[in-house]
Order: sequence, then C-alpha cells, then structure tokens
Amino acid sequence: ESGKVSGSDGCNRYAGGLVFGEHGRVEAAPQVGISTLMACPGAHASTSGTFLSLLHNTRTWTIEDTSLVLHTPDGRTMRLRQTF
Repeated sequence: ESGKVSGSDGCNRYAGGLVFGEHGRVEAAPQVGISTLMACPGAHASTSGTFLSLLHNTRTWTIEDTSLVLHTPDGRTMRLRQTF
C-alpha cells in the first residue's frame, strides 16, 4: 500500500519506492532508491544485475495470488512476495 520496496536480490540489499497508478501502471518513485554494491560471487552477480534491470524497467503490475508481479514492456516479469 505504501509503495515502499526493500529486500535482498540474493547478494545486495535494496530499498526504494514505486508509484502505483491506475490501470496497472507503475513507475519508480521520485525519490532515489538505494542499493548496496557488494562483490557478488558467481551466479549471484548475474542475478543482482537482472533484478535491478527488471526493477528499473517495470511499467505495469498485477496481483497474482499473494504475489506482486511487475511487468516490463518487453514481456519480462518479476514476482515479489512479502516474507515477513
């Protein structure tokens, strides 16, 4: 409800915000988000880069079951769920 997003991408911690609009539209919040820049070993480095790319390119959202699903214009999706 607040639009605040925080968590871990498997290596780095992040915090930021999203503005959820009408008709499933979403964009990054006007305030700058933050992320640590750890030296992630192996596959974690790739996962971290993919996660940030998806987050920055998200344009629409849906709710599926208990997950927030973020969609990019080129058809990629990211499923987020609350873990606490």
